Amino acid sequence: MSHDEYLQEMGISTWHLRQTETPKVQAEQNTVTVAQSGSDKLDVKPESHGLSPWVFIVDDLTGDAALLFDRILASLYLTRADIQCLTSQQLTQIDIQSAGVVVAMGSLLPKKLLQIDEAFAEVRGVVESLEINGHELPIIFTDHPAHLLKHAQDKARTWQDLILARSLIN
Repeated sequence: MSHDEYLQEMGISTWHLRQTETPKVQAEQNTVTVAQSGSDKLDVKPESHGLSPWVFIVDDLTGDAALLFDRILASLYLTRADIQCLTSQQLTQIDIQSAGVVVAMGSLLPKKLLQIDEAFAEVRGVVESLEINGHELPIIFTDHPAHLLKHAQDKARTWQDLILARSLIN
């Protein structure tokens, strides 16, 4: 199934940018940017082929849910090799320096990660803040792939959550 066919199956219309360059060419053009700030610190932005700004927190990712997760990544032009994929128990292993956005997949994760007692429907589609080792990262909550297998009508909302997460990445 192609990327566009997958999105159409989810009920999402696709847009295509008019480009002549391939993503590989664009990635080669994105080099490390080092800017001297007022202090002696250097602000280093990782290369696009370095560590990914995407962090996915997903518990119990097996079987068909794992396959759907891979397709979700493909819809973002990503693979598991392109992201940091952790369970909620591995939260402290996030590479803070490269992390740009955390996508937490599962309705139990707001309470588990942020001790939020609000209903899942109220925290999805909203940028929350996750503190890891003294650093704050934006976190977006969305449905777990296993949920999407049982409730296909929620795929469009998940796609909207992923678009929101993508908007947070420089």
